[in-house]
Amino acid sequence: MTLHEVKFGLYVSHPPQPAVAAQIAARVPRSRKRWASEVCWKSYGNERGLHALLSDCQIGVIRAEETQGPSIASPNRMRFRSRKGTLPKGVIAGAIGGLAASWIMTQFQSLLSRALEGDPDPHKGEGEDATVKTAKRISSQVFDHELSAEEKKTAGPLVHYAYGTGIGAVYGALSQEYETTKSGFGSAYGAAAWMLGDEIAVPALRLAKKPTETPISKQFQMLAGHIVYGIALEGVRRLTLKVL
Repeated sequence: MTLHEVKFGLYVSHPPQPAVAAQIAARVPRSRKRWASEVCWKSYGNERGLHALLSDCQIGVIRAEETQGPSIASPNRMRFRSRKGTLPKGVIAGAIGGLAASWIMTQFQSLLSRALEGDPDPHKGEGEDATVKTAKRISSQVFDHELSAEEKKTAGPLVHYAYGTGIGAVYGALSQEYETTKSGFGSAYGAAAWMLGDEIAVPALRLAKKPTETPISKQFQMLAGHIVYGIALEGVRRLTLKVL
């Protein structure tokens, strides 16, 4: 039998054997058994056998890649490779993705606002947006300093990009552990960030109007912007992980 390296450090034998399946099931942490997913088997065309193996032990493997290894005569010689170091890379990739996605989201919202309302500023007519109010609150309560009009122009975007980078880092960490985080190529995460942030936390902190006081068109623009954020976040995260 030939060893095949599988993402997340599992080694499975080919062709599958019940004893090997049992060995894998015993060595995979419970949290990773929920990763049952599509298997891309690149060697010998024995995809059905591998699916059966994974089904038997109720685990999933993402993108199995063949590597030529030594022959083995017993499942006792299977190895489990450490994933140490992948979480920090995920956080870094997520943070970079979050920063880039924040800029992409801003550009998208400006284009959408121009198309729907004829003005590139989606917050025009609403007074100070939540990022500026957050910057004012931090400046006054932490630094005992009242922001000037010019400082607000810089502080607002800083809060926006810092927040986008932060939740991007969280996404990067979660994506390393839970495949469901990446649902919809990041769009589900973006929608969740909109719901928890714009619709719940921001109004609760009195940084914006209640959802019931906000026009549906504005809520649609914000939701669309966050979905674009999530998709861009996932795309940049994947590209960054290839470099790291």
